[in-house]
Amino acid sequence: MDMMFSFDKWADWFGDRVRELDADQFMLIEPYDNRDIPECKSNPSFGLQLDSADRLGYIGFWKNGLCDYQLIDADSAADLVNEAGLEANDETVESLLATFLAFYED
Repeated sequence: MDMMFSFDKWADWFGDRVRELDADQFMLIEPYDNRDIPECKSNPSFGLQLDSADRLGYIGFWKNGLCDYQLIDADSAADLVNEAGLEANDETVESLLATFLAFYED
């Protein structure tokens, strides 16, 4: 069964959550939202690059209902987690972002 993904609603919600991130905890908080870029019209996305002193991370959500995230160790460049093709829908967006952010709490 396909789950609903209210892409525009979640893109706006995501932007609000990014603004709440603690700038003292992260060296780089760089969100993106390419919904208005004509070249991305067929499958737009929104996401975030988030770097701390010891971790470099990325999370992205696509209109087709997929989510990817990756987190690497800043010193060794080793993958700490690398998840691709996760299901993004109205039931999973919040938990996917929470799971990603939890990797920065170790």
